[in-house]
Parts: sequence; C-alpha cells; structure tokens
Amino acid sequence: MHVWLLQKVAEGGKGPSLLDEGGQGVLHFAAALGYDWTFEPTIVAGAGVNVHDVNGWTALHWAASCGR
Repeated sequence: MHVWLLQKVAEGGKGPSLLDEGGQGVLHFAAALGYDWTFEPTIVAGAGVNVHDVNGWTALHWAASCGR
C-alpha cells in the first residue's frame, strides 16, 4: 500500500485525487481497507476529501459501507 500510495501521489503530476482505471481514488481505497494512517499524508499531498468515485461515493461512504 505504501508504494502504491507514493506512486499515486506523484503520478503524472496530477496528484492523489486522480481516479484509477476503476474509478477509485487513493482515499476511497484506503477508507475501504481501513488504512487510516494514509489519510493525513494523502490529504497533505493535495487529495480532496470530497472527491467522488464513479459511483458518486466519497471516502466516507466507502468507510461506512465497509464498517470502518
């Protein structure tokens, strides 16, 4: 996860809010898996906490859906 997160933060200069090919952002993925340690560095790096995935869900939706 750490390596993937670093790649997404630096990817193409577009920042961590960039959605992957599945329509998910870094925070969506981290929230679903319960990787709360990733939130602060990802947000500091410029990720938007209210970014919606392809289904219109934010990281908070994913966290709640996965019981986090």
